[in-house]
Amino acid sequence: MLAVLLSSLVAIVVDSLVFLHLAFGSLEFLWGQIVGKSWMVLLSIPGIAWICRREEQAGLAPA
Repeated sequence: MLAVLLSSLVAIVVDSLVFLHLAFGSLEFLWGQIVGKSWMVLLSIPGIAWICRREEQAGLAPA
């Protein structure tokens, strides 16, 4: 779970930097991109936790 959150946060920043630079040539909306994408990651946590519990109950070990 922690790995998912940390990798998502790094990906949010990198993705936002690359997208804004390529699409608009400006980083003016960087914080808005980061905040919006972070909300989506936070909203997905219950689903990720459910999947992790389901896999544990099935006896599957994390990779």
